[in-house]
Amino acid sequence: MGIQTLKHLAFKIWTAAALAIPLSLGLLSMMSSSGSLAMPLVLSATFFILFFVVSGWLACQVALRLLPAIIHEAGVWERSGDFEKAEQAYRKALSLYDSFMVSPRIRRRGIPPLVSRVARMYAAQTEQQATAERFMEAYLGAYPTDHEIAENWLQTREYHGGLAADQQDLAVRIGETHVDHSAIQLRLARLYLLAKRTDFPALQTYRRAMASPQANASRMAPDLARVFLQEGRADEWALPVYLQAAEEKAASEALRCGIAACLRWIRPSAHNADQLNRARQVLGRLDEETLVRMSSGFVPPTGSYTIDNGPQKDADAGQPLLGRMGQHLKTAGSEIKDVWQRLHLRVVGQIRRSAGLRRFLTWSIVAGLGAAAAAFLINTVGYLTPTPPPEPRVAQPPPVEAPAPPPPMPYTLQVAAYLKPEHAQHYLENLEKQGLDAYVVQAYGNEKTWYQVRIAHFPDKSAARAFGSSLKEKGIIEDFYVARDQSP
Repeated sequence: MGIQTLKHLAFKIWTAAALAIPLSLGLLSMMSSSGSLAMPLVLSATFFILFFVVSGWLACQVALRLLPAIIHEAGVWERSGDFEKAEQAYRKALSLYDSFMVSPRIRRRGIPPLVSRVARMYAAQTEQQATAERFMEAYLGAYPTDHEIAENWLQTREYHGGLAADQQDLAVRIGETHVDHSAIQLRLARLYLLAKRTDFPALQTYRRAMASPQANASRMAPDLARVFLQEGRADEWALPVYLQAAEEKAASEALRCGIAACLRWIRPSAHNADQLNRARQVLGRLDEETLVRMSSGFVPPTGSYTIDNGPQKDADAGQPLLGRMGQHLKTAGSEIKDVWQRLHLRVVGQIRRSAGLRRFLTWSIVAGLGAAAAAFLINTVGYLTPTPPPEPRVAQPPPVEAPAPPPPMPYTLQVAAYLKPEHAQHYLENLEKQGLDAYVVQAYGNEKTWYQVRIAHFPDKSAARAFGSSLKEKGIIEDFYVARDQSP
């Protein structure tokens, strides 16, 4: 828009100057030299303004008379099936809108319906060329609310095997714009599933798609369950997917283990009570030891801090106290020895493979020995040098009492988790615009780094839940759970 505005202004200025300057010079030559100079200047300025306005108006009128004929011609070619000629006519109309002849106001009014017609022409084609695909993406980037074109573009991406890397952000924007459009959410969920995405926007899309009233909404549950099982998910995102997959077909052992991990680690609440009851019905009666064994290898909901596993049966209860202590010490010693051996092999192997690291270690040892020798020499000289008498001590003022530390705030609200830091930063900025004390922490689990978005600090869980419920009722966040703050 800025370049087109400059072109239109430059045309009007050039036309006004080309017409007003010769006319002003002619008026000056006709006037006597003894006359006042103010009148010719006023007339020149008047002529310039007049030509400036009239030239722009005439150029716009010419363009407005040419555009309907061009667009009509494009429509004729489009209805006859000659999309190549229709595309040429539409591009001619777009070029006319981008020319110096059209004012910015008329362009803002005429461009949206024209690009919408071009996008629908491309959407009707059986095979879209690269030019058509780029146009559709640019159109959706400017007008993401057009649900018809958005659904068609997602359908095309699904037929072509998924989203490219540079199309992921556009897909997220479409999903956030059409939250209540079930068809778009379903197509977007299938595309995310093809890419095996499990970041926060993808999880939100999966949840909306699974809740869709359409008959084919549940068909993705087994495939999505396999993705979650590969990641070892055991949270409130994964539990409804595991349960729906178990209803679609007989639950496999891996699926039962995923449900067991969710049942072990998800903290009961009012909104997940029904799902937890369904999980118990699928698994049947399980003791605590079996539940712990089945959930081995899965990641707790936070993925970062230790989860309380509840009371467990002590297998060594019948042994004497000294015997149990000795066995625990023996187990701890073997684990420490195993860790030391793995660390030793990794460090030694790295040193053997890297010549630069060997040189660095060699010079570090030489520098350390030199520093130790210098310290020993300085200490010896200081010992042999007589010590001066101590100076009289100056009375120190009484220490000032430090202010009382603030009360502990060990709890926080986690509202999102991403695999990409830029997604977490984007969501963080949205929360900060709402006036919330939000921050991002890194968590590590299942060989992945998660960027968790958290809000505020609270002294207890009840205060955190109350604040999270108020944000959820206001529509600021979609979901949350109370987590332990990891700040030092």
